[in-house]
Amino acid sequence: MSPALLPPGVPHTYRVVVGDELHFIAQHSPGLRLKTYMEKIWRMATDGGVTGPGSLGGMLRFATPVDSFPDVLVIACRGQRIAMKGSAFVGHALGYPSSYR
Repeated sequence: MSPALLPPGVPHTYRVVVGDELHFIAQHSPGLRLKTYMEKIWRMATDGGVTGPGSLGGMLRFATPVDSFPDVLVIACRGQRIAMKGSAFVGHALGYPSSYR
């Protein structure tokens, strides 16, 4: 499969099909808070024991830090933005932290 190049500002997503691998190189300039966001997600997966958003609890846990980084993760689809905001609200209400240390 050939690489895909996306110009700045183009909404995009990716999905890994079970059994396949995804290799990508991303360049973000300026990176702003992307590194901090990625570190929080990594800590959530390792220290917080959250393996992914495949369950309702996982989805609510992942929504809490995403909600804290609207400048880093821009959700293009209005329906997904609404779902993410609602999930983050419920996750915060249930006491799920926005950060794992």
